[in-house]
Amino acid sequence: MAGDFELTPDKLREVARFAQAAAQPVLSVFEDACPDDPLPRAALDAALRGRVR
Repeated sequence: MAGDFELTPDKLREVARFAQAAAQPVLSVFEDACPDDPLPRAALDAALRGRVR
């Protein structure tokens, strides 16, 4: 497929850190709107711990 590319594990971690940093400021907005949904915070916490593979 055109546009396909591979990410090294280091590049994938870099992308995860960027996504985490971009999402962190709006997490409270989401949690106010959907207080019973723990998944976004869990995903951000996992990214912070480096658990994104």
